Amino acid sequence: HLDQVLATFALILIFSEGTRWLFGSFPLFLDIPAALSGPISLPGGIEYPRYRLAIIAIGLLVAFGLYLLISRTRIGIQIRAGQFDREMIGALGIDISRLYTVVFALGAALAGFAGAMIGAIQSVQVGMGEPVLLNRSVNESGGRFLANACGHFLRSASKNSLEVLQSCFKNIFLVVLQGTRAIYDMKPFR
Repeated sequence: HLDQVLATFALILIFSEGTRWLFGSFPLFLDIPAALSGPISLPGGIEYPRYRLAIIAIGLLVAFGLYLLISRTRIGIQIRAGQFDREMIGALGIDISRLYTVVFALGAALAGFAGAMIGAIQSVQVGMGEPVLLNRSVNESGGRFLANACGHFLRSASKNSLEVLQSCFKNIFLVVLQGTRAIYDMKPFR
């Protein structure tokens, strides 16, 4: 398993650098659609961008759709079975290579869709998905995503929430640190 992960990262780095060499590393900026621009008022007087709420809603819909695909369809049963026993599903007459190709294509399409959605918030550039892939590979071991999608979703949501809180507290800490330094730099304390 580890050799496949390392080979994947090697190919990602090779293709990213090749793309930078051919097309340059200039970021592209996309505009937010007019219907989703501007803030929306949430309870408590909080203003939140409509586009970000749309991204959250679309992400939940995609997650629910993937849940239905994996848990309620024939192809979902094949994917789950192929994950645990590749030889047995092949013996049942299912083309496992084609099935894995479909899963890979679905993953690539979802990654492209996510990149297009986030393109209006941050610049689109070569290698923008590498930190996400690294984070995903470090957090997931043994390919358990298909076996426990709900657990993966909850783990990702809690981890991302903690990262946001960490970022907020880091900023608060920096402000307090700068204020403390400013007080210390006053003449009576020297």
